[in-house]
Amino acid sequence: MTVMTDLNAIALTSTAKASVSAKGADIGGLVTQAKRATGELQVLLKQIVAHHPSTGPDAANWASLNAIVAELV
Repeated sequence: MTVMTDLNAIALTSTAKASVSAKGADIGGLVTQAKRATGELQVLLKQIVAHHPSTGPDAANWASLNAIVAELV
């Protein structure tokens, strides 16, 4: 599972919408915002990976960055 897969799996039930609305928020808007932020983070991390050294003492950090990108897809 990935973050985006999990976000797409959220069922916005009428109960959830009513509960969140009663607390002054819009769950649909919040989920949409989370999806957008996840996509933006993925783009930024891919840019970091593209410029980050991948060998020597930096290899572990490069691998970790790639793992994070994979979790966001």
